[in-house]
Amino acid sequence: METKLSRRKFLKLSGIAAFSPFVRLGDSVRLSEKAPEPVDYGVERRVPLRCRMCAQQCPAIGVVKGGRLIKMEANPHLPYAGICGRSRSAPAAVYNPDRLKYPLLRVGKRGEGKFKRISWEEALDRIAAVLKKYREKGEPERVVYLPRFTSAAGLDKPFWHLYGTPNVLSYADTCHSAGHDWGLGVYFGHPTTPGAFWMDYPHARFGVIAMRNPGGGLCVYQFGTLFAEGRRNGVRLVAVDVRFPNEAVEGAGRKWLPIRPGTDAAFHLALAHEIVKKKGYDEEFLRRQTNACMLIDPETLEPYQPEITEKVDPKTKKKKKHVRYRVWDEAQKRAVFKDAAQRPALRGEFRLGGRRLITAFEAICRALEEYTPEWAEKITTIPAEEIRRVAEELIRHKPRTFVDTGWYSERYANVLRQFHALGLVNTLLGVWEKKGGIGGIPKVKLHGPLPKVPKPKALQITKYYQQKFYPFLVPKAGRRFVFEALRTGKPYEPRVLFAMGQNFIGGSAGSPEIIKLLDKVELIVCMTPFMDESCLYADIILPDTLFPERDEVLHFKFKQSMPTVAMHMKAVEPPFEARPGSWVILELARRVLKPEEFDKYFGDFARGGWELAWRRQLQGLAEKHPGLSLERLKKEGVWYGRQSYRIKRKTWTGEIEIFSLILLEKWKKLKAQGHPHADHAHPLPLWMPPFWWQEAKGRLREDEFILCTGFSPLNSFTGGQTRDNPLLLEIWNQIGVDRVWIHPEKARRLGISDGDLVEVFPAHNPGLKARARVWVTPLVHPEVLFTYYGVAPGIFPQLKRYLAFLPEHGVNINHFSKFHFAPLEGGHATQDVIIKVRRA
Repeated sequence: METKLSRRKFLKLSGIAAFSPFVRLGDSVRLSEKAPEPVDYGVERRVPLRCRMCAQQCPAIGVVKGGRLIKMEANPHLPYAGICGRSRSAPAAVYNPDRLKYPLLRVGKRGEGKFKRISWEEALDRIAAVLKKYREKGEPERVVYLPRFTSAAGLDKPFWHLYGTPNVLSYADTCHSAGHDWGLGVYFGHPTTPGAFWMDYPHARFGVIAMRNPGGGLCVYQFGTLFAEGRRNGVRLVAVDVRFPNEAVEGAGRKWLPIRPGTDAAFHLALAHEIVKKKGYDEEFLRRQTNACMLIDPETLEPYQPEITEKVDPKTKKKKKHVRYRVWDEAQKRAVFKDAAQRPALRGEFRLGGRRLITAFEAICRALEEYTPEWAEKITTIPAEEIRRVAEELIRHKPRTFVDTGWYSERYANVLRQFHALGLVNTLLGVWEKKGGIGGIPKVKLHGPLPKVPKPKALQITKYYQQKFYPFLVPKAGRRFVFEALRTGKPYEPRVLFAMGQNFIGGSAGSPEIIKLLDKVELIVCMTPFMDESCLYADIILPDTLFPERDEVLHFKFKQSMPTVAMHMKAVEPPFEARPGSWVILELARRVLKPEEFDKYFGDFARGGWELAWRRQLQGLAEKHPGLSLERLKKEGVWYGRQSYRIKRKTWTGEIEIFSLILLEKWKKLKAQGHPHADHAHPLPLWMPPFWWQEAKGRLREDEFILCTGFSPLNSFTGGQTRDNPLLLEIWNQIGVDRVWIHPEKARRLGISDGDLVEVFPAHNPGLKARARVWVTPLVHPEVLFTYYGVAPGIFPQLKRYLAFLPEHGVNINHFSKFHFAPLEGGHATQDVIIKVRRA
């Protein structure tokens, strides 16, 4: 069936789930239809929850009648409260007949999907026997724990560390780490996740959204609600994206600039060029808040006669470096330490004792000279005049403007340089910590629910690769290096994988290569509510609860402008034999740990449960944070403090480092080692192309594309709670969420029409194929094939046996990507691969 959708109809249908708690599961969806009223089962009960339809845990209220979850609402006790269409569809996930019902044991070959039902007792005993074996052998580090949608937060990491493995590894190398985190983080001296910044959309006058869609992406509290208020207040926006992000820029005063995939860094460099050329930077901000005035050698880039001291941090016991540097004081006409200068020079070249010196800002300006809008046009396909207009708008409205700091970065090999260039634009404009600009995200640090456990002594797999090859790798965020360790045997081969809510096959670039490496693993355990790609290769599958079916640890790591603590309480009973991860961890701890270990660290929790754990988390915090109490959290579900703009700094100078000394040190070391990718760490602005650009020499063939992904308000990752949701599927069928977008010009040349079924496959491995329906639309860059992330079976059609509401066709980019790593930071560069298309 062919479905032709206008851009406006697409926008309207996308909004259905965001505003209606239920949508009729009939033949069609009409905006005029009213959501049906639930049957009145009795007294309505309202339970504080944190939504886990994606991973962001937006505070919500679950409405329960007769023991059944009937709808989800935003928590009304918060400013900027809100939930999205994913959250509204939670009841459909809870009562989905496709849920995993019992523990399962593999009886066929891995990948065949053949399992038999076993008891919880047998499943736990089997897992515990293998865990005890490696602990008794003195090799607990060979066990790897992979959490994502964990239902054991607060208990799982302490257990695995007490067990002895340091390998508790997140998915973030397939999301934002470390291209985003260190690309921006070098300005502040530490890796800065998407949870480090908030864009002040409500007070901004103009903004640039590059590779980001706050209207259709994740995290309603607060990113989505702040964005919505900004739109109501009239913020003008330009979206720089490979496809039209309709939720973000639909309407008057907003514009879309289609960009060639993987070239965002060139766009940002050209903006920086124009800001410098027009002297549109914030001179006082650069003088006072950054190290732009630092005197450096123009050849070596080393600071001129700095004073370097080291102190031991009393908390971390690590040495902390401090650099006091010299500037040229225009008032005294000589070089002095900055803290002694009356007016430090921002630009200029100086002679001191026969040495030629320049300011760091002068070096940056000179490096930017070649990155003109005309240069960027040839790379990005964005017209030079459009780039100039965007730069002029940014200059005109500073500091109440910004380039959004983004989120999902690990798409291309050059994202470290991309986010470094993006950070440069915001630093030049002086928008950090400014109203209408970019603020830092404050947090209340709670105690853990358990006593603090000793850290494992074994070498973490990711720390080995950080030390050897990827200096900007964030060790806790590198799950794909588990499989690199299987491939190379270094530093050792993992023998057990325990994944809790983490789909390491469906969510990682290079899935086919990863599968081949699994033969080296003795035991694979997957705990999840729904079948997924990783479960197909598991030895034991444990049926997890969904979020309304369990109590959870208090949560404080929100992406918001004010410190927030939120409660999560069990609303309904789990179906069949589903159990929460907290129960599983406790049972494994009983079986694996020594009795005295269990009693010391888990005994209180085993006796007192979550009530005791919650009180432990809040102990001693009421005085510092008035109103923060367990009673309030139980009643209202949330506590929040004052809004803040302050951004945490850990730089060696104590300032925002527009000229990063961390980058300088890494770059010089890598150059001395002859590292082939050393220039990815260059402290000055520098264009580096993505992998596909190097492979294709900047020019794709007629039938070649870059397959790009993004989120809609109706899907998230590869989790079955949205991927196999009957409510969402009904809307997907109306708007074609599972389709691939192709530009009319390319479609015509390939003889492809709207609604055609096509085969999609990677150029480097034509044997891997997936089928998808096509949407021919001008709302995508001609060199891009766009699909929403993770909505379809891709190369694993056998998933349809377990997930009846999974779309029949569609593409998952991770199935086609190469098993490669972004230079220096180790991200999975999932879109950095050439794809081909032909009619099926």
